[in-house]
Amino acid sequence: MAKLHKEGTITKNGTQGYIARMKNPKTNKFISKRAKTKDQAVQKLLEIKKIIKDEDTLKDKTLTFSRIADAFFEMRDNEYKKGIEGARYTTRVKNKSEFAAIREKFGNVKLSNMKTGFFDELRYSLGYLGEATAKNKQVLIIMIFNYAKSLGLTNPPLDKLVDNFYHTKVKSDIAHRDKKIIQHAFEPHELEIIFREIDNYFNERNLYPSLKYACYFGLFQGLRIEEIGGLHWRDIDFENNAIHIRNTATQKGGLTTYTKTKKSRRTIPILPAFLPLLKKLERDSLDWDWHNMSKDSLVLPRALFRQRKKGNFGANKLYIDATVVQEFFHIIFPKDKFPKFWKHDGVTERIIIRSHNFRRTFATNCADSGMLPQELSRILGHSKITTTIDDYYVDRFKTKEESMSIYNSYIMEKNILD
Repeated sequence: MAKLHKEGTITKNGTQGYIARMKNPKTNKFISKRAKTKDQAVQKLLEIKKIIKDEDTLKDKTLTFSRIADAFFEMRDNEYKKGIEGARYTTRVKNKSEFAAIREKFGNVKLSNMKTGFFDELRYSLGYLGEATAKNKQVLIIMIFNYAKSLGLTNPPLDKLVDNFYHTKVKSDIAHRDKKIIQHAFEPHELEIIFREIDNYFNERNLYPSLKYACYFGLFQGLRIEEIGGLHWRDIDFENNAIHIRNTATQKGGLTTYTKTKKSRRTIPILPAFLPLLKKLERDSLDWDWHNMSKDSLVLPRALFRQRKKGNFGANKLYIDATVVQEFFHIIFPKDKFPKFWKHDGVTERIIIRSHNFRRTFATNCADSGMLPQELSRILGHSKITTTIDDYYVDRFKTKEESMSIYNSYIMEKNILD
């Protein structure tokens, strides 16, 4: 017989103990928990009551990050009009500008969907920025969440995640890496060594050369590794010879339907030299008896990077990310085996093989071939053309040499030295 106890019921469950049960008035559904003793059942009722209270605290579950931020900035504007100290015009404008990139990628996320993965992905995205910029944006994010908390829009679990986000230092990948590691572009003889070693590794283990294809997409199309991991066959348009970048696969956020920046969502012509290799990959995908390939299938699923066994996908995740690719690079190219690999003019440079180096090789070769900066910027999906110019067009000897040659022709034509 059920006994009413503090808005819920405790029912004897034969010899198995007790069941604590309480209805959530908002959803009109019951929440139940098992307990061994009656005292434990009373505690379970209190836990259920807390769960219902926490769920009810988030009054409007349709609220998005952008709407909360807009309300926060409106509050700051009103403070400025009232002359409240700390709401200076320049600070508010700067904060709005800092939130613009966050809004683009995370603005549509609902408060009710903000779980651990959301904050991991947020931290991962800030890691692309410089140390000071990442810290400023982190502080701004905390201010917005604290404002939402003051309005009673958040719940304790979300508040705890925000608190952990505040106490975790966002380390910038770029700020803490050796610039040479990121900015190295492979020479032809280096690519020859890389692909030879990859072939040897995969052939010995009877694996499909999937890692080589991951490198190809960076080398021939300039894709980021997260874009490669998110490619589906529906994104490959053989009729128009184009690749549509629509999804990304990141280490923390999983397979997502958004790209790094707004301009990262783009369409790239397939390089004619790469087209036969891409069609071979499609034919191979159709031939695999265990792989039911369709337009919705990933181009490079995680299964291709493991032993080929029917029904064995090798991992819970179906996609690859930077971690998977980097693990193979560490295994195939150990530091003790390839110390001579990076010798240039007798000096060993501190270079390691990273997936991003293939994208950089693509961009460097495009710049050397005479491609216009604005075109290369669109192909790479850079948010600003200055990023493309600073990375691939500034301080290039070949460009300087060409410019000096043009000036030399001008000098000779005008007889300035006579």
